[in-house]
Amino acid sequence: MIGTKVLRIAISALTMGALLAGCASGPAVKDRYFWPRLPDTPRIEWLGAYQSVRDLERSSKLMELLESEDPVYLRDPFYIVSDGAGKVYVSDMKARGVLVFDFSKGKVHILAEEYAVRPTSPTGVALDGEGNLYAADADRRSIFVYDKNEHEKTVIDVSKDLKAIGSMVIDKKRKRLVIPDIRGHKILIYDLSGKLLSTFGSRGLDNGLLSFPTAVAIDGEGNYLVSDQMNARVQRFTPDGKFISKFGERGDGPGELALPKGVAVDAENHVYVTDGKNHKIVIFDLTGRYLMD
Repeated sequence: MIGTKVLRIAISALTMGALLAGCASGPAVKDRYFWPRLPDTPRIEWLGAYQSVRDLERSSKLMELLESEDPVYLRDPFYIVSDGAGKVYVSDMKARGVLVFDFSKGKVHILAEEYAVRPTSPTGVALDGEGNLYAADADRRSIFVYDKNEHEKTVIDVSKDLKAIGSMVIDKKRKRLVIPDIRGHKILIYDLSGKLLSTFGSRGLDNGLLSFPTAVAIDGEGNYLVSDQMNARVQRFTPDGKFISKFGERGDGPGELALPKGVAVDAENHVYVTDGKNHKIVIFDLTGRYLMD
């Protein structure tokens, strides 16, 4: 979960890989921030922040248009996913929709705005191996599925199975939809047609137990990492739900977590955890070794 009023962008595999390189220019940044810090070889650079089309590369004609129209903008962004080809999808409940940042065109719009029924209380967003977008709606407890052209394909009703949809992920290798049930304290696994295959987890403090899990990510070995929010940790499971390991300690110091809300893994198995209470991103390796925040 992203707990800021703007969408913060870094050139990394955290959310976008090299998506933005050459596609858009954000607001000017006076100071440059890298990880690792110099003199080590930098792997990540923070470039700027995007909130609306005003922050994208723009022409004078577009500026003239913006002078008379109020653009779509981020108000309270939750989750984010990129298609790797120029589009970034951000769920935003206050904006009552999924915002689509199209960097190749320099435009921002609301997903499926032309449809009578669409996600208006969106939480998780995910992409499958064919470019289809899955957007969860908290109020309806349903998953809206759109093709790469943003045409609706189907709606998956999961209301009978869970209480609150978190930041879901798609296991592309196994063609599974993996959803954390935040208030049900468990992880649900569906096939991509919406058939429930299995669940794992229940509320508790011990290894393998969960307390308000908010997000799931998949590491390079195909295992599932779960942000275990109220237990202030990340747990790692096999695709069958067997506990492997955990990391993260409660606190507000370096490498410590207070309220982990999101988790992501890059191509080199660095694990990025967003901490909603400490207002930071903490980076670990798969063994749980603290790298940076």
